[in-house]
Amino acid sequence: MPTPTPLARYTWSYGQGRATLSASENGLIAFTPAAALAARAHWETPAEQFDIAGCGFGIEQATNWLDTALLQIDEYLAGTRQHFIVPFDLAGTEFDRSVWRLLQEIPYGETVTYGRVAQALGRPGAARAVANACGRNPLPLFIPCHRVVAQNGPGGYHDVEGVQTKLFLLRHEGVRI
Repeated sequence: MPTPTPLARYTWSYGQGRATLSASENGLIAFTPAAALAARAHWETPAEQFDIAGCGFGIEQATNWLDTALLQIDEYLAGTRQHFIVPFDLAGTEFDRSVWRLLQEIPYGETVTYGRVAQALGRPGAARAVANACGRNPLPLFIPCHRVVAQNGPGGYHDVEGVQTKLFLLRHEGVRI
């Protein structure tokens, strides 16, 4: 499946770098890196930038998706939101997309293992493939791969801050790990 073209991007700076949220006219495309959530939660003064790719059809809808997503991120970090309601425009293999759909069903404040996700997909023994699909998740937080853990600990996380970001998100949701 081809990668959607971003029509609008919102970028903010935080202590360790920059985060970018991208959208097309069909929904969110990517959010990187997720480590920026911790900085946003502590309201560091961000240097913010909003970019629009060209003009024309879809730009207004893409910017609306970004506005909605940013509001929902802030609500999540304030503790007033547990579910994200914004469409996605995702590329990925059929297996990746099936993993990502299932991850969206994991309740706030709960965790499941990579192996349990593999079993739920009818693919017992595919825990490593599930972990890899989590690592390819283009929308961490929105598709809550942080709620998927290894059998013997938190497991990995795909951004520059790695496990620290995952632990931040899980603790924010009240998970003891």
